[in-house]
Amino acid sequence: MGAVTALLHGDRDPSIAGMVLDSPFSNLRTLCDELAADHSKVPKFLVGAAMSFVKKTIQKKAGFDLNKLTPITHVKECFIPALFATGEHDNFIKPHHTDELYKAYAGDKNIIKFEGDHNSSRPDFFNNSAVIFFINTLQVHLLLTEETKMSAEEKKVFHNQMLRRRESQNKPNENRKEGEPASAQNHIRI
Repeated sequence: MGAVTALLHGDRDPSIAGMVLDSPFSNLRTLCDELAADHSKVPKFLVGAAMSFVKKTIQKKAGFDLNKLTPITHVKECFIPALFATGEHDNFIKPHHTDELYKAYAGDKNIIKFEGDHNSSRPDFFNNSAVIFFINTLQVHLLLTEETKMSAEEKKVFHNQMLRRRESQNKPNENRKEGEPASAQNHIRI
């Protein structure tokens, strides 16, 4: 349900940089009806009655309306870059849910369909695509520090310089005025 949670929140929080949405449902009520029809012999009217009971109980105890679990109504206002994914043989949350969400989504979007069902291991190409999506979306090249760009030898030198800097900052300095931090007198340029 993480993908659905992200979709329900994404239209309200533009600070989210990107979302990978694996097998989200478009509407909880539709999903429940499909699951009941596919995995039980319970008549539709009884499923409706059971859902009404569950809805009222949750409304009473948690103050939450199950009928509002409709990501399809949120995606039209969501502009966060998104990577949708679904297993082509998912019989728990059928692929049409992801397709509907993808088609209605307002922001930059891509979709990946892969062999498998809801609980299948995700193929490497999907995992790699998710990594590439986040590298591009988060602009990782801008987040890299000088230390992460260094070779192993350069990291050792940098680390030793930082240790010497800390040691020099923590040493008492006779020229320091009272209340002045040790680092105010000890500027080491790296």
